[in-house]
Amino acid sequence: MALLHNRVSNRELKQRLLDDPTPRTTISFYKYHPIQNPAGFRDELWKGLQPLGVLGRIYVAREGINAQISVPTERLEELRSFLYSYHWMDGLRLNIAVDDDGKSFWVLKIKVRDKIVADGYEYEVGHFENAIEIPSDTFREQLPMAADMMKGREDKPIIMYCTGGIRCEKASAYMLHRGFQQVYHIEGGIINYVHQVQEEGLEQKFLGKNFVFDNRMGERVTDDIIARCHQCGKPADTHTNCV
Repeated sequence: MALLHNRVSNRELKQRLLDDPTPRTTISFYKYHPIQNPAGFRDELWKGLQPLGVLGRIYVAREGINAQISVPTERLEELRSFLYSYHWMDGLRLNIAVDDDGKSFWVLKIKVRDKIVADGYEYEVGHFENAIEIPSDTFREQLPMAADMMKGREDKPIIMYCTGGIRCEKASAYMLHRGFQQVYHIEGGIINYVHQVQEEGLEQKFLGKNFVFDNRMGERVTDDIIARCHQCGKPADTHTNCV
């Protein structure tokens, strides 16, 4: 019977990754789709991804899947084929990291959750020019706050953005439910936007870092450092896990 979880300490796994010269590619993806048996699907994913050397964090819920992972670059197409073998993920957009050393994850964790969207707040280290900050600590708090801030402007266009696009799916639906008529979001999130800007030679409108939910804590998009250290007040945009 295959082991469906890790038996090696995080410290050893991290050291193994640091010592391994194999090129890896960091990827994120999500999909809203009804999953009747999240626990069973979770086990299927483990059996398919673990042999490919996939590392990272995947959340599975009845509403779908949300993943931030890395894979040996030479096995990227095998990963794509495995995911696309599920009809509801066929053609799924895989967001390739912008600023990537392949050391984003050192363990594979696939967890069953009630919801696939994690809370987070990342405006501080990077945002679009003239973007409006929603001053809250969690995504859950941001939704009603954004609606309140835009009250009286229900007929005005609203453009939303987030790291990979998943939170904007829920946020745009919430704003439409609250009566806003022109709600848009950037397809594929900041990650896809940055790739398109680079490929098409467009002017970069995103400043600073794109916050990401892995060990890197951020992808450098421009050299602008727009945040300040909370302790000394000097320009800084490096996140540290104080725990």
